[in-house]
Amino acid sequence: ALDARLKAWAEDPTIACVMLRGNGPKAFCAGGDVVQLVQQCREHPGEVPPLARRFFADEYRLDHRIHSYPKPFICWAHGHVLGGGMGLMQGAGIRIVTPSSRLGMPEINIGLYPDVGGSWFLARLPGRLGLFLGLTAASINARDALDLNLADRFLRDDQQDALLEGLVQLNWREQADLQLHSLLRALENEARGELPAAQWLPRRERIDELLDVADLPAAVQAISALQQDDDALLARAAKTLAHGCP
Repeated sequence: ALDARLKAWAEDPTIACVMLRGNGPKAFCAGGDVVQLVQQCREHPGEVPPLARRFFADEYRLDHRIHSYPKPFICWAHGHVLGGGMGLMQGAGIRIVTPSSRLGMPEINIGLYPDVGGSWFLARLPGRLGLFLGLTAASINARDALDLNLADRFLRDDQQDALLEGLVQLNWREQADLQLHSLLRALENEARGELPAAQWLPRRERIDELLDVADLPAAVQAISALQQDDDALLARAAKTLAHGCP
């Protein structure tokens, strides 16, 4: 449904810009309906269930459409942005995070690799942070997202209406990029004081050292050994990997 709508808007000359947002305060998108996929897999042992074949084909085509969208595409990524939600967000030209944003690739919990383009955007993170985040499903806050180039702008959760109002007032026929940039910059300047503290960039040196290993099993072993670590964030990440489904 979303892919068809985006295709229509891309071809509609009366549409200047698209903003993708979640419904309700809890999440932008907490990912795909994996429970339904698991049930289908059990009903079709040894083969790819029709639902899975269609679901992943549709999902990846939608993600590709967002990555290659011909008009300004804004993603308001508040609350939980997990798995499939990250796939939608990372293709957007302007990725907005808020104080409530909690990004992550939780596939390790269900025995799936970080998909929806995860192998593309995680591989581009500094050092070995992409490998670490993919193996541990660790939560990324708004400051982390900006630090790691997983987001472009930080706005307060209550600024969405102001952004929409500003978008409506822009003259899209004349220097639209410049006006859009000015609008976003002005709103971000108001929000700066609420930016949370960084979690992952300050730990990069230790994570890079930890994951300077020969192969993936050694990386799993190195992270799993941190379950009793003094650093609570690293200990939690290690427990997720150890109790997940690598």
